[in-house]
Amino acid sequence: MYEQAYALYQQGHYQLAGEFFSKLCLRNPLQTSTWKGLASCLQMQSLWEDALQAWSVAISLTSDDAACYLHQGECLLSLHRKEEALQSLQKAELLGQDTLPLIQTYKELLAG
Repeated sequence: MYEQAYALYQQGHYQLAGEFFSKLCLRNPLQTSTWKGLASCLQMQSLWEDALQAWSVAISLTSDDAACYLHQGECLLSLHRKEEALQSLQKAELLGQDTLPLIQTYKELLAG
């Protein structure tokens, strides 16, 4: 089922993919990848609060994933919660070198 959800996400069918990921989250609530999939689907639909909650669950399951903090920061920026966004982006910066260029862009947006 994960493969189907991921394929739907790749095809841009975010709502349907989110339904699959949601079912997967219910089946195995400790599986980080399904929460990340659900969060991504929600974020792509601009459902910022819901996506933020899903990213928070993913972070609670794996607190060392820079991408989760980066996407959490994106949601917070979209919700105009700048202080919290900056905290998430700083955590992402500490955890992952591969996210540094994007984090710098967001920090510049926050400063401006």
